[in-house]
Amino acid sequence: MANIPSIFREKSIARRLKNYCDPTPREHPPVDNPSGYADITLTVQYQTDLDIIGVGAAGQVYNVDDYTVLKACRIYEPPSSDATPRALWDYASETIFHFGLLKDEKTVFRLLTEHPHPNIIEAIDRDHPEGIYLCKYRPFSDTTPATQSDRVLWYRDIRRALLHLHGLGIAHSDICKHNILSDTNGHALLGDFGACCPFGKPNPSPPFLLNGPSETVSDGTDRFAMGCPVYELEIGVPAEISVDDHKRLVLPGSILATVVLIV
Repeated sequence: MANIPSIFREKSIARRLKNYCDPTPREHPPVDNPSGYADITLTVQYQTDLDIIGVGAAGQVYNVDDYTVLKACRIYEPPSSDATPRALWDYASETIFHFGLLKDEKTVFRLLTEHPHPNIIEAIDRDHPEGIYLCKYRPFSDTTPATQSDRVLWYRDIRRALLHLHGLGIAHSDICKHNILSDTNGHALLGDFGACCPFGKPNPSPPFLLNGPSETVSDGTDRFAMGCPVYELEIGVPAEISVDDHKRLVLPGSILATVVLIV
């Protein structure tokens, strides 16, 4: 098993979901009250002269050229000189948090550069302060296979990517259809490693149950999370997962049938 760099920190997907913007490309979408702040609306600073092609919980993806994209963390405009102490705190807290996500993801890509896999997106350059330069791939929404047999090949591609990541002792912790891309040969690739953490770390998904009810992350939590996009593709609606009054997990009736597709 590879040595896991100490830079990994416990992170909250719940916090990231509070800041979530639909990943559909758009023209500089506003990010208002990202954590329910009363004193300030944080304004995002965008890269100049680059078009946004994706917006996510941790930042933006910009088009660089036909072969390259830049993943940059969310950067906020500094508060005015007469801002309240709470506003200054909010700005500092969110800035540190998002730069930490980028720093952690760079660490994961450093490990993946040493241990590459054909079903994991490739980083071109991770050493620039503005973000991570990545190979350009096609988004999930543009390439979803029409037939179940082709979709099963995709599921197996992602399973192979997860097995490789797990062999390094790391859980992805954010498996969803927006983090799946495809290459020119139609193979699925796993992306977005900002939520990765070593096995045994606290599960960051509660109360959303994205990774299941386990208290810590593992191979099993990623497999659980993988069932949700598979279910949505096969059934046509998002998987609704909840806990009943007896604290038992409530799963959609046909989710077990989708698990068979990726075993």
